Amino acid sequence: MMSATSPHLAKVLGGARVALSFTFAATSATVGVLAIAISARATLAAAWTGPIQTSVEPAPQSAAAKNPWGNAGGKFKDLPNAEKVEELAAILPEIGRGGKIRQLTWTPSTLTFHRGDNWYTVELASGVITSSSKPEGDAPALDKSKWPKDPSAGRAKQRTQATSPDGTFKAIHHDGGVYLETIETKTQKPVMEMKAGENIQYGTADWVYGEELDQIDAMWWSKDGKFLAFYAFDESQVPKYELLKGWDALRTINTTMWYPKAGDPNPVAGLMVYELATGRMVTVDVGDDREQYIYGVRWSDHDELLYFRTNRRQNSLDLMAATPTTGASRVIVNETQDTWQENRPLLRFLNDGDRFVWASERSGFNNLELRKLSDSAFVQPLTHLAFPVVDIVYINEPAKAASAHANARDDQDDPDDQDNQSSQNNSAANDSATAIENFPGGGQMWYIANSGATARFAQIHRVNLDGSGEQQLTDGASHWSGLQRSPDGKYFIATAETPTTPPRTVLFQIDAINGAKEIATLATAPADDFEKNNLRPPELFTFTAADGVTPLWGELFFPPDFDPTKKYPLLIDVYGGPGVLSITGRFDAGSADRALGMLIAKMDNRGTPQRGKVFESATYLKLCGPDLDDQVAGVKALATRPYVDANHVAMKGHSYGGTMSAMAVLRYPDVFCAGVAGAPVTDWRNYDTIYTERYMRTPKENPDGYDAGSAVKLAATLKSHLLLIHGLVDDNVHPSNTLQMAKAMQDAEVPFEMMLFPDSDHGIHSSAYKAKAWWFLAEHLGLLRNAAQNKLNTPSAPSTPSTPSTPSTPSTPSAPSAPSTPSTPSTPSTPSTPSTPSTPSTPSTPSTPSTPSTPSTQPAGATP
Repeated sequence: MMSATSPHLAKVLGGARVALSFTFAATSATVGVLAIAISARATLAAAWTGPIQTSVEPAPQSAAAKNPWGNAGGKFKDLPNAEKVEELAAILPEIGRGGKIRQLTWTPSTLTFHRGDNWYTVELASGVITSSSKPEGDAPALDKSKWPKDPSAGRAKQRTQATSPDGTFKAIHHDGGVYLETIETKTQKPVMEMKAGENIQYGTADWVYGEELDQIDAMWWSKDGKFLAFYAFDESQVPKYELLKGWDALRTINTTMWYPKAGDPNPVAGLMVYELATGRMVTVDVGDDREQYIYGVRWSDHDELLYFRTNRRQNSLDLMAATPTTGASRVIVNETQDTWQENRPLLRFLNDGDRFVWASERSGFNNLELRKLSDSAFVQPLTHLAFPVVDIVYINEPAKAASAHANARDDQDDPDDQDNQSSQNNSAANDSATAIENFPGGGQMWYIANSGATARFAQIHRVNLDGSGEQQLTDGASHWSGLQRSPDGKYFIATAETPTTPPRTVLFQIDAINGAKEIATLATAPADDFEKNNLRPPELFTFTAADGVTPLWGELFFPPDFDPTKKYPLLIDVYGGPGVLSITGRFDAGSADRALGMLIAKMDNRGTPQRGKVFESATYLKLCGPDLDDQVAGVKALATRPYVDANHVAMKGHSYGGTMSAMAVLRYPDVFCAGVAGAPVTDWRNYDTIYTERYMRTPKENPDGYDAGSAVKLAATLKSHLLLIHGLVDDNVHPSNTLQMAKAMQDAEVPFEMMLFPDSDHGIHSSAYKAKAWWFLAEHLGLLRNAAQNKLNTPSAPSTPSTPSTPSTPSTPSAPSAPSTPSTPSTPSTPSTPSTPSTPSTPSTPSTPSTPSTPSTQPAGATP
């Protein structure tokens, strides 16, 4: 890393003196990352006065206060205690391992499985486990016939080709049209071409449909291959957004995207159907509302085209069925909510292709019911729960052939789960008809619902397909997942864990009267891994929301060698937005970054999913209101603990978490001394229509809500330390968000810091991000000061006997950074004086952003 700061770069911007520090960092992700740290040092009458200090004019310091690490910036490895982070990072992945099994083989009396490096067999009747050998024969190969044959779409895009079910034809989108290719001869003919002078494209959608409605396809073959349906998409009224690329090249490149922001005109989506045998083209009657959304397209087993239709406000959803030969459409199900309606409810078809299980939130919680395509008036309630159903994991019908219902995934996507492994003799075809005779209604459904001791502990349930016999099969004390049933349905295995308790896998026997009985524990992760490594286990804690009523949960992670008699700064790792959980019920060993010497907490606020409609809707029309208030309530609850330094609390997050971090230091400067905001939406008017209007309506309908949630409008009030981070080619949360806020703070002469990545999009994968964030946090949470004091108080090594009592020499004494607080560093166990909000961070100490939760792992539609 090479950095250069010159007094000649100091300029007057809007009356404020500004120091620009340009840092070039070569990383594996980028040849050259230009990091711009901007710190405006202004004279704020109510905050601070006096001359401005730069890196070449360091403020005088006493010897005890000097920082041995020089400027508060650099590579991550140069941070005090960075080596402890590396050590902990090597340990944490091994904690909690060993509690799951794989490669299951069922017989009528035994289950053979692989655990660790060995094979075992358990007697189903007795639960006795013995060593074994690998079963003869290989597990049946996975059926890949239904796997996608076409290239991946990529995030927020649609596939450009779709292969017919028999592999004869390929529908291809290019040049705005749809073309049909005969695969054997490689010949092509047009199905629908984009006409000159028109703006309608065929066989594609746009970014906002891909990002927010998970619409990765735009062409669909009927199951018998007779029909091809595709989008007709009109973006002519959608405003363009110009995004520059090539910031690190000689010249930039302008790229244009159609991006409707809150309140803008939306694209108009239509559907067309092409009949291969006759060449006839039919336009589907999707309705006259040009602002509605059309998505979730699929074919039924009976050649009806199914799709979702929702109005622009997204509080009313229709499941539609269209006749391909006429285009006529009819409503099968309508769902309406006072706030917003789930855009993709659970939908599972039974074998007859007519009946389907549907999830509805009409009761206030996600419950399941049986419906029919052929009779829209038919409704058979299946569950009547006061907690939400999360997923359907298995549907068992009598004498059915093998289907996609066998080995259905459970409620979480975990590559280490048993249900992600092949399982011999575990297909639904092996379910005997006699095993079903005891179940009225001719079938049974197994599902996951959050009915445990906490709202995040998912439990395995079952219910007959006539709504009778509902049972919870697992205890409520743990989170359960990884369901695998025996072929006869008499036994199953599942994995139990909590955020603080490692996994264990249990064999159950089905009891028609009492539900399920534990037969044996097949695998258990060691429970003492934390203690063996001198670590305090994480703590699942509860607190009350800002409304004074609602119980909330969080998880607290402790640094190595934690001493409860000392004070530790607290970092809140946040996302907090709709659709995303931080506390999942799964075991979580935490981040190694806490080895820098801080407590790290993450909490779920109101507005996050899987707690019912009232809980989810608490932030309706007021994003970054109650959700942020709840995070503050959690901080205040933790601050009552004697080892929490309430004067040094910071928040970091990316995307929606970045928005929360920026708003945290603006709205609660008395609580948060610093915030790291990665790719934040700084004003909801900047974000797309589908996501933003679902929760906020339009700016015209809700101007006060938009203003209250705008970091740009609050920017001039900043009193705490703020670091903004953004990729300059971010097509999701546009870089103009950060730049708008930067300008607002510059205009108000408010000090802040900023780091921009010239070639990064929404996911910033540069090590410079991590380095910048953690240097920034270490400075403002007092970690640099504490480490400096510890180093100065440490006698020299025995190799220098002539000066045994002399403190070790600072590595860069010529450029010390001023401590962020005037508190005396010699008493680390005493609560430190908070970083005075009005005291700006030293321009010569560029800080470092914490690594955000990787945006690419966030579910599409759950961003920003």
